[in-house]
Amino acid sequence: MIWPNKTHVIHPSQLSLVNCDVVSDDYLQVCYKVKVNGTDYKKGNFVLLHGENDEILFGQIQCIICDEKEPLLSLTLFNSEEFSSLYFAHVIKIKIPTETKVYSIKKLKDFHPLDSIEKNGKQYVRLKNLAI
Repeated sequence: MIWPNKTHVIHPSQLSLVNCDVVSDDYLQVCYKVKVNGTDYKKGNFVLLHGENDEILFGQIQCIICDEKEPLLSLTLFNSEEFSSLYFAHVIKIKIPTETKVYSIKKLKDFHPLDSIEKNGKQYVRLKNLAI
């Protein structure tokens, strides 16, 4: 794991975390990109998460919490509304009510960071492999 040289100290309330027991410190050291096992994660990337009841869930990285053991991703959650066979990508929308969660990179369904594009008023995320 390669930590960046530039980090920031913030209060957990700035992350709008809901029911999160992972973060207990008074202040957190965060960064906006990190390299783990040769993979770069940065603010704005999406990651595939475990959903419930066949729900396909994505998280957009808001920041990376610099934990002593491993980096933790602070994510805003998005639902897959549909799959577009034309673009071979998921059409995503922010989960309502808005949720921010903290995930360990080790617990991601797929470790690949994903980019999104906006086309015709819809936001698309394409998987790097066929994990779903």
